[in-house]
Amino acid sequence: MPHHRRLADETPDISEAAARKRALRTGLRATERQVEAIEAYAVQSAEADARLRVVQQIERLEKGGGELFDFLASIARAEVAIEGLDEMPGERLR
Repeated sequence: MPHHRRLADETPDISEAAARKRALRTGLRATERQVEAIEAYAVQSAEADARLRVVQQIERLEKGGGELFDFLASIARAEVAIEGLDEMPGERLR
C-alpha cells in the first residue's frame, strides 16, 4: 500500500470532524441549559425553605401565643409609662 493512500485512510474527513464539533457544541448547550435549570430550582427551593421556616415560626408563636402576647402587652404598657414619665416636668419627680 502506498504511503499517501495509508495516510488518507487514517486522516479523518473534514466533514466528519465538523459533525463531531457540532455534536459537541449541541451537547454543551444542552448541558448548560440543564445546569441553569438546576441552579434556578435550587434558588426556588431555598426561597421556599425560608418561607416555610417563617410559617413554622409563626405557628410556634401562635401555639404559645397567650403567654407571648401577655408579655408583649406588659412591655408595651411599660413603654407607655416610661414615655409618660419623660414628658413630666422634672420638678414634679423630685
